[in-house]
Amino acid sequence: MGRVIWFFDPGRETGWAVGWDGELLACGLLRAYPDKALWMPGEEGEAKAWIEFPEYREHNNKVAINDLLALASKAGRIEERCLLWGYTTHRVKPSGWKGAVPKEIHHQRVLAELRPAEHQILTPVLSALAHGIRHNVLDAVGGFLWAAKREGLR
Repeated sequence: MGRVIWFFDPGRETGWAVGWDGELLACGLLRAYPDKALWMPGEEGEAKAWIEFPEYREHNNKVAINDLLALASKAGRIEERCLLWGYTTHRVKPSGWKGAVPKEIHHQRVLAELRPAEHQILTPVLSALAHGIRHNVLDAVGGFLWAAKREGLR
């Protein structure tokens, strides 16, 4: 039986990626508003969801604490939806899956690791997004690749 893996990277816009047995099948962007019910891709069934939760770095934090609280709230909403669908959820900190690698370098590594069919999935998604928000999807795809490796699927 194959394994479904999701990765969610909450932010102002939330990147997501999903795959089967370690192969990327879809990715995109969802917007979660604090005053509206959360809609996100997914369905009931057996899957693992990896959700990035924010972390506070006392000596190197560039983000206001209230912004981190808002991100934690969004991550919690995503986690609850996944639990309602019956997914096994895992919380991961940014430093836990991508370390301190600068975004530009990390995204180059993600693109280099994708298989040709996965590039065909990612390219039109990125093309449809404004340049300033594409990093959300690239982070989610990178997180998906990391989670797939942790599950021994890549």
